[in-house]
Amino acid sequence: MEALETARRKVNDGHHTDYHELMARIDTSIANLSNNRRLAASLDDVWSHLSRIRAVTCTDPIRLNESIDRRLEVLRAILAGDTDAAEYLAAQHVDRGFSVTVERIALGSDSALSVVS
Repeated sequence: MEALETARRKVNDGHHTDYHELMARIDTSIANLSNNRRLAASLDDVWSHLSRIRAVTCTDPIRLNESIDRRLEVLRAILAGDTDAAEYLAAQHVDRGFSVTVERIALGSDSALSVVS
């Protein structure tokens, strides 16, 4: 969880590239907690492609902090051993991230407009 607070500092200091690199490492760590190598490898492949899109289109500190908050919720559920909650929260996080990324691509940048979650 300390890494997520470091990510929050990166966002608030305007270091978006550092934030995205750190988030990729955190997401990989979370996936590795599943002990499912196939899942972790698949997610790593997807994230490598998404990282290019996010690095260009995702710079809004509010949205980035919301993403950190959602990851914290997932981690708390994992640490509590609540697999159902972790799965549900992770799915919500992915759905929200997908919606926001599509919105950003359609608008050409981070926008004050937001997809309702």
